[in-house]
Amino acid sequence: MQKRTLSEIRLHNARLLQDSVGGQKGMIEKTGKSQSQISAIMGENPSRNIGNKLAKLLEDTFALPDGWMDHWHDTIDGDAQPSIYIREAEKSPFGSNRPVYVAIPVLDVHLAAGFGTVVDREEVTQWTEIPHEFIASDGLSALSLAAVHISGDSMTPRLQNGDRVLIDTADKQIKDGKVYAIAVEDELRVKRLFKKIGGGILISSDNKADPAYRDELITPQDEHHLRVIGRVVRIISGAL
Repeated sequence: MQKRTLSEIRLHNARLLQDSVGGQKGMIEKTGKSQSQISAIMGENPSRNIGNKLAKLLEDTFALPDGWMDHWHDTIDGDAQPSIYIREAEKSPFGSNRPVYVAIPVLDVHLAAGFGTVVDREEVTQWTEIPHEFIASDGLSALSLAAVHISGDSMTPRLQNGDRVLIDTADKQIKDGKVYAIAVEDELRVKRLFKKIGGGILISSDNKADPAYRDELITPQDEHHLRVIGRVVRIISGAL
């Protein structure tokens, strides 16, 4: 994964947008900015970086998802490339050649810490920033991480309704007692999993006070109905 500054990524994407409307004149008409402003921001020798306010303006003007400007695109309609970048506004404590933040996609799904949510699709609607050392310290790869929201209270007190968690989609091997994002047929959930002696998988909730959240046994014959999406490795605000 190539390391670029956030300014380099935003400038590249802004020029893609400018080309899509026929050049500088089209960008002026599209954004309402003056020629001098556009030249200073995305001209041949720009004198200003694209800040958060302008990045948001471009995303809204071109009907792009939040965070689109912060990820390298080869084409406007193409998939974003996961980006590791240095945020110039902050001095890196790890040295100028070390990345400070990594961008993680936020999926347009909610993990049900309850009875399950039927999933029609999983789409990237925005991106979130995670400190690179925060990820590297756990031996994780940004390429396999995704952020999702938690709905429901079956995993309290560990996971609360509305929490945002990181899922490592490369970690699908079940380890007893770990928390996983799983799909049981078409229902997406977050639960603790245990392998049963003799076969089968036990799906367990942390909220033992509510009798509605009983353990569920998936028999060896029905294991094909369970799909492990990935292990929940962190709550955004702290370690799981």
